[in-house]
Amino acid sequence: MLSKLNIIKGIFVFIFVFFLFCYLPLNILNIIEKILPNLAYSELLSQFLSQIIHPNIPIFGFLFAIFVFLSTLSKNTKYNGIFIMLEGITSTILIYYIFQGGYITITIHNYKLILDLTIIMLISIIPSILTFIKGLIITIKTKK
Repeated sequence: MLSKLNIIKGIFVFIFVFFLFCYLPLNILNIIEKILPNLAYSELLSQFLSQIIHPNIPIFGFLFAIFVFLSTLSKNTKYNGIFIMLEGITSTILIYYIFQGGYITITIHNYKLILDLTIIMLISIIPSILTFIKGLIITIKTKK
């Protein structure tokens, strides 16, 4: 049964997640240019941001926002576990793209910097995997 509180929570969580993982990666340069209009290194900043923001982040950010909304909306229903599992899968993929597989390569002029963030990425993925397992357990319990 849908409650008004779950609908309101779902909408607010959707807006927050959508802004953070979909809108912000697509428009971060425009936002920075509006805040700092006379930035001397805007071309360098544009090059830097295009290297650290993977193009798939907004796509999976939108999917993640949808599944977070649906899992919040479907609390105490038989579909809740499925949406929580989908939320866990998409958040795992999203974290993978945010960390670019663990290796972030930044090239500025002729200098190349490679950051090995594999351990941090793996630690960040653990809650997503646990979310998937939680959804699996909820789904198994509701099937019985």
